[in-house]
Amino acid sequence: MNAKHVEQIQTIQAEQAVREKTLLEEAKSRFRMEVAEREARLIAEAEERFMKLTEIREAKFMDMFDAREKKYEALINECMAKGMSIEFQSSRHDDKAFSSDDDE
Repeated sequence: MNAKHVEQIQTIQAEQAVREKTLLEEAKSRFRMEVAEREARLIAEAEERFMKLTEIREAKFMDMFDAREKKYEALINECMAKGMSIEFQSSRHDDKAFSSDDDE
């Protein structure tokens, strides 16, 4: 091989190295973009799941709260009804006491 051939081979190798480096940089760039897109998609999915779980928890809490509210409301109504009947009975007893005092 003469010097001209060696020089041509070195030039071709240098050009090939530049092309390989460019291709490698492009591949890295595409890979980074794909990773960033995949990461963004996964984050969006995770946020969506979190929001759904939050909504479910909120709904369960509200259901539990409503059930307790109804339970306590029924308990209060029951106590009020019993209290009213006790007051009514005691007022009847008071009436009897007054009427027996009047009879004397």
